[in-house]
Amino acid sequence: MSSMLHARIFTDSVSFTDISRFGVEGMRVTPTSGWLYQPCDVAIMYGLANPQRRSLQGQLRNSIYREHKGPIVVVESSLLGRSFRPAVPNWVAALRRRPLRPRQVHPYFRVALDGALGDDADFCATGSPPDRWDAQRRELGIKVAPYRRRGRHVLILGQVGRDASLRGLDIARWLGETARQVRQRTSRPIVVRLHPSMRWRDRVRAIAECSEVADLTISPVENSFSADIGDAWTCVTYSSGGAVDALLAGVPPICLSSANLAYQLCSQSLDDIEAPLEPDRQQFLCDLAYSQWTPREIVSGAAWRHLLPAIQRRLEETTEARAAQRPPDGDLPPGTRRQLIWRLNTFTWLGQLLPRSTRALQGRAEALLRLGHAVEAKATFETWQQLQPNRASAYRGGAKAAEQLELWEDAFAAWGTVSRLRPQQIGALTGTGRAAMRLGRLDEAERAYGRLSALVPDQPEGLRGLERIAVERGRWAEVLELQRKIWALSRDPALAQRHATLLCRLDRLDEANRFVAGISEQDDTLAFLFAATQLQGATHDWAGTDALLARHRALTDTNWSLLGMHVTALRRLGRIDDALLMLQRSPAGSTTQRASLTIGCLVEARRYSEADRLLQSAWEHGTIDRIGGGNLAAMVTAAQETGGVPLARSVLNGLPASAGRAGRALHLNRQFQHLRLDSYEALTEGRLMAPEQPSEQLVLSALQAEGAEAPGDLKDFSETLARHRQQRSDGHLLDASFLLRDALEVALSVADAADARRPFSLLRLGDGEGAVLPYRPELQGFRANDLAENSRTWWGQGSSPTTALAEDLEVAIRAADVVGIPELDRATRIFYPTEPTALLANGRNMRGLLAVIDFVAVHCPFAVWTTCHVHQSLAFWGLWDILLPRLGRLDLVTCHGQLGDVLARTHGVSIGLTHRIPPERKYAAAFAETSDEAHFPTVFERLRGPLQEIAPGQVVLVSAGMLGKIYCHWIKQAGGIAIDIGSAADHWCGYGTRSITDVAIYRSPTGTTERVRSLIAAHPRYARLLGDMGPSRALEASRA
Repeated sequence: MSSMLHARIFTDSVSFTDISRFGVEGMRVTPTSGWLYQPCDVAIMYGLANPQRRSLQGQLRNSIYREHKGPIVVVESSLLGRSFRPAVPNWVAALRRRPLRPRQVHPYFRVALDGALGDDADFCATGSPPDRWDAQRRELGIKVAPYRRRGRHVLILGQVGRDASLRGLDIARWLGETARQVRQRTSRPIVVRLHPSMRWRDRVRAIAECSEVADLTISPVENSFSADIGDAWTCVTYSSGGAVDALLAGVPPICLSSANLAYQLCSQSLDDIEAPLEPDRQQFLCDLAYSQWTPREIVSGAAWRHLLPAIQRRLEETTEARAAQRPPDGDLPPGTRRQLIWRLNTFTWLGQLLPRSTRALQGRAEALLRLGHAVEAKATFETWQQLQPNRASAYRGGAKAAEQLELWEDAFAAWGTVSRLRPQQIGALTGTGRAAMRLGRLDEAERAYGRLSALVPDQPEGLRGLERIAVERGRWAEVLELQRKIWALSRDPALAQRHATLLCRLDRLDEANRFVAGISEQDDTLAFLFAATQLQGATHDWAGTDALLARHRALTDTNWSLLGMHVTALRRLGRIDDALLMLQRSPAGSTTQRASLTIGCLVEARRYSEADRLLQSAWEHGTIDRIGGGNLAAMVTAAQETGGVPLARSVLNGLPASAGRAGRALHLNRQFQHLRLDSYEALTEGRLMAPEQPSEQLVLSALQAEGAEAPGDLKDFSETLARHRQQRSDGHLLDASFLLRDALEVALSVADAADARRPFSLLRLGDGEGAVLPYRPELQGFRANDLAENSRTWWGQGSSPTTALAEDLEVAIRAADVVGIPELDRATRIFYPTEPTALLANGRNMRGLLAVIDFVAVHCPFAVWTTCHVHQSLAFWGLWDILLPRLGRLDLVTCHGQLGDVLARTHGVSIGLTHRIPPERKYAAAFAETSDEAHFPTVFERLRGPLQEIAPGQVVLVSAGMLGKIYCHWIKQAGGIAIDIGSAADHWCGYGTRSITDVAIYRSPTGTTERVRSLIAAHPRYARLLGDMGPSRALEASRA
């Protein structure tokens, strides 16, 4: 299953040992050769990053450290037990004037997470028991000498120049400076031991650096370490492992770098030269023994199991970053990829031979960029820039690499340099504008695009940039004018779509009609179709869309945007089978796009088993983030139907992480789904579940962890909910979709009102109602357009809410006993990806939700709050089956003439009066019965009398959109009990009018009603939901 985590072993990160058999458990493992980093969840490599190393191995190690976003398991040479063999003569070393390096023998290897040094590695070894140390001491014959009380000289240890642990330190200069500082603090003789593998030129420089220090001796090359340490008083090191050897020899070291493994144990200052610390070595050596493993232990998985707790922590910390990694070169044809790898290897080898060859750097950088290795490409372009600071192409490549990495500050700076070097270059101006836009620097972007437009006035690219800036600023008149200019230059179909969409959103339908009429259906067919379908969608002319696209079937079947519009039209017309047939026939769109749309159609057609199979496939291929987080609830429901709570929970836990704001939203949505599963699992065990912490606190904790990137509106909403829970803990029932207890409390409030014949109103508020309520001052400019678009959805053209109607809605909300508002699960799906000032995205939805939240927080602080999806929540928990039959004769307000018969047949209820209303314009074509009357104001005013004369105690189910909230208030004023059931009426009558997420909530798991009935039959509070049956009879019935 591809959702399993993936560990990759980079075998070419080392040449003198084989790490390909590194034992890994619980993950898919891929040994990977070559000099390119490949994305994975856990990287396993030998060695450390070292920017100074230009060898192929060095460049591979550097690229792993730079590009990998998850945990890195590092294998390195050991410190305990290593030995040195005489060097073998080497002509290459002689030619390069390097000494013959002793051959190291390693019976053990260090294995750590994210490093191998004292300040970057996690060995999971702190406080280790002595068993491994005792075993290694016996096996390796290690003796720990007591600290010596006499010693003559100070030993200073050198290291190999450009060693990774030096991190750029000039070791020759350090030796000289350290020797001088030691001389200032002591009169003892100084012995400098140069590393046997030190290059000749570094050795010459080190000797020169130390030459003026009095009483200083350079140890001969042939001297062993034991000979040099033999009469030492102390040993001064930077990051050398010789500190460990000194401790074993009883010589207390002074460690001057935090990279030294003994740094935290020993003296850290030369001021201790005459009295170095003599720490207890036992625990340090026990920990050190648990940091190194034999090759056999590594292959067996023992080292992996030891590190696993740290690996798991890092996997959790890097979830989002790993999700953002995309496989390099995924879209390249195999032949192109092979050619690019050949070029990369060629230029890499050329760079080995000619380190300052700009041609080699250019070829390597360009190949890396095209292969998708943007981190390594960016670093190589920057090296080229240092060698040729006036070469524009070096900065252009760096800018493109930075864009791939979304490092927009770096991209902006690089494009700026290209513009300075090549002021007339079109690509540089485009890049500058693009980067400035991503950074929110609209003035700078405007200057760049303005210059571009002036430079090439016959090209539309500059105008397109200016259009995007005007959109960001909300200057819609300017946007329209720029779009007209672009249209005159390019006749771009995408521009035609944007222009028609904007005119419709601005409620300038006459202009949109004229624009569409001015496009030739024959000569500019694609542009005409894009523009015309936008206009038809805005006016809900689904039959017109179907007829138009059917005339151009060949084009529609190959264009994803048009195909999506046609499928939407067919769904609105109730022709789901035709929509599915079209999707099967068309090759347009990606696999995940087609899967998402197909799943929506199947769910709407209630072909759940087929939809469930597609959702299962999406999960197995790790594509939930691409088919949309809104499918999460449906995916969990499908798993629960198939394999119960355990399978549903495993599906949630096995979902691949997603990146960015959408990924963070999905993470929170998963928590809510877990909450529902916890509550349902408790139900199967015959109990009610109370969460450990309220949902708003869970969200607030997540937002706090995000810091400045967290959506401020979501944080404010969560704090509002926390205050309401504090004020009205018994009336805070917002999690009814996820907690059975909340849903039971809502149902009980309805039942109690009906039993007492007490006037009562339950109404639900969504983004549509929000557009009728007051907007925040900074969003007030959007309200007229939002309200116009909502009115067309509700009632078609020609009707819009009056001031009096808005006042009626506000009165109805204030007077409601139970108010349904957006719950946090929905808010996270909307607030993360959306800005409230967006006109062309989901801004209208978000503005409406904010208006609802603001109004209810101020005017209904002591009302019962529940979810606006409570009608779906009661369906999920099977509570409609329990509640409706005990409410007596029901009156209805609905557009569905068959609703009464359906309820009588499925729920055994008695139906009184049915007050018919016209359907919403958006869905009218799909319903069996339609009406030519206008709901507002015609039918609305006609119902005022009958609903205000409802008999006291009469229960009325209301499904009437925004106007239904006012109907609920009229019913309550007359003494009735009004329940806003919304789209539940559509669902009961077999119509799919809501999203896949909503339908998933309607899908009650098999046997839920019986389980709930059994649970509440013996419950002291909820048994009265069963009405006249009484607790004992209900319990008997449930057992039967």
